[in-house]
Amino acid sequence: MTKRIIVCGGRNYSRQPLVDLVLSAVTDEGDVIVTGGAPGADSLAKAWAESHGRDVETHKAKWDLYGLGAGPIRNRFMASLGADKVVAFKGGAGTCDMVKVSFLHRIPVFLPCDNVPGIVISPQSWDQFESMLNPWTFASW
Repeated sequence: MTKRIIVCGGRNYSRQPLVDLVLSAVTDEGDVIVTGGAPGADSLAKAWAESHGRDVETHKAKWDLYGLGAGPIRNRFMASLGADKVVAFKGGAGTCDMVKVSFLHRIPVFLPCDNVPGIVISPQSWDQFESMLNPWTFASW
């Protein structure tokens, strides 16, 4: 069964080996990788998907049309299309917003960490992790 996996993270995220490891572990043949088409984690996920024969669905923010609201609007659109999970690599306010939006849409979120296996947050555990999702603390984990 084909799954849709949203991948997000910082524009300066550059850890291709971790992206490769995580996406190899959480995807199956035929799954679709969904990104916002930004540099960093989005681009690394796209490169992994293309090298592993996965389809890529890209939803770029319309900065010219929506200004600073373009990223959050795009995040809400991607989540509204439905996904089986979100993989959120280290990032800032935009990544934090994608994680919060995912919870509103009841999409489980996986937060890979560089030196530990990572954390899976289900929408039911939102209250426990809400304080962690402050953009400033989220960017520093």
